[in-house]
Amino acid sequence: VVESYQYTPYGQVEGGSFSEQPFGYSTKRSDFASGLVYFGYRFYSPYQRRWLNRDPLQEQGGINLYAYVNGDPLGYVDPDGRNPVAVAIAAAAARALLKKLLRDIAKKKAKDAAKKQAKSSKSKAKSQGCVTKRPGGFRKKTLKDSWDNAADGAKPGTKQCPTCGKDVKGNPHKGEKRNGSDGWDNDHHPKWKDRNLDGMNRKEVLDEYNKDTRLRCP
Repeated sequence: VVESYQYTPYGQVEGGSFSEQPFGYSTKRSDFASGLVYFGYRFYSPYQRRWLNRDPLQEQGGINLYAYVNGDPLGYVDPDGRNPVAVAIAAAAARALLKKLLRDIAKKKAKDAAKKQAKSSKSKAKSQGCVTKRPGGFRKKTLKDSWDNAADGAKPGTKQCPTCGKDVKGNPHKGEKRNGSDGWDNDHHPKWKDRNLDGMNRKEVLDEYNKDTRLRCP
């Protein structure tokens, strides 16, 4: 506790620790030198137990236009100097306001959490997309293995396409080109689009890309 005050029901200071902070009785801005309390619409004098100005609501605020909370400071409060409100009503209003405030805070937290989750999911999806992106080519060893594993063609120095039986050229061991009309492609078997890459890192994806491949004509 930084400081504390003791008041009479009408707001007269009976004791406490004092500082430069301006708020006092009824949480209103107080001038400790003059003893006046500013409620927003008018000044209140705790020592005179009355307002210094007439009630801006006239008789709607009570018969005595200068009386503070109808002469009952324990049963009423006056939020701004215009109209006394029963403490029970004020407390109910405060509770309702607090509930609304807590609901608003909870909604904001839920909204922020949803945004954070969406952002995280988007980032994760983007990151996963980079990890599983199809590689641009095969390793040299993969191409050599596909050539070696293919059946020999009818002509010397060729291999036979397993799907159509055509002879293809392009021995990778000899550095021969395989992109001519009689060249060959390296094919995944099973197909690349049918492979499950979930949970793989980039190296594992690259390894998977170079597994289970075969030679075939373009």
